[in-house]
Amino acid sequence: METNSNFSIQRIGYLIRKDIWESRKVAGIIGMAVFGFFFMIFMSFSKRANDTPHEVLYPMLLFVGGFIFTSIIFRELYTKPRGQFYLTLPASNFEKFSSKWLISAILYPVAITLSYWLFSIIANAVYTYLNGESLVGFMTDWTRDLKDLIPIYIVIQSVFFLGAITFTKYNIFKTFFSVFVLGIFLMIVSGFLFRFIMWDYFSGMAFDPQTNGMRLDISSSMQVFIQDYVLDAVKYFFWLGIAPFLLLVSYFKLKEREI
Repeated sequence: METNSNFSIQRIGYLIRKDIWESRKVAGIIGMAVFGFFFMIFMSFSKRANDTPHEVLYPMLLFVGGFIFTSIIFRELYTKPRGQFYLTLPASNFEKFSSKWLISAILYPVAITLSYWLFSIIANAVYTYLNGESLVGFMTDWTRDLKDLIPIYIVIQSVFFLGAITFTKYNIFKTFFSVFVLGIFLMIVSGFLFRFIMWDYFSGMAFDPQTNGMRLDISSSMQVFIQDYVLDAVKYFFWLGIAPFLLLVSYFKLKEREI
């Protein structure tokens, strides 16, 4: 069967519905297990505690759950018969790629946020009945934080999206290990660059009694350079560079698997 090379939003919608329908039973079982686990944690919180359960439970569900979910989003590719069937579906690689990304990067955080909001209402009602007082509502105190957490998730999710296509077994562990090795490599390269290129801009090290650590004395010109250029470059690279680059690599990785 030849794949259709023409772009179609309808086919993307079909692929999304297909994935959701095929995963409904597993998602329901996992959802009930998570509901019970989170409910017990929610009930253990105290009104007098500085933290709310939302500061622990929602990020855990969004990031940990999202990364695990993304790591198995291409589970059809992990076995040869299912992989052959999936790759020969009458849809282009871009449509298959787009449907998986939309599910894991957009629909997942939206569904999780709405589900957790519903869970918080139910759990808070039970908590109020048992304790005579309620905790801070999820949407009451978290609207601003959601605007920060979800974009961060979408960026970091692209790392695990690439890992889901690249690795066929133990995807999430191999992705974590790859990120760890890359981080060590970048630290070594940065150390060499700092030592041989930028060392002259630092006048020395001194003990800082306020932090019980060592403090680097940096020249004023280097401080301006770091604050006005380096930090901005890192920020723009994180928000505008990482996800597009990794998604582009992911697309070509998927295209390599075309039969």
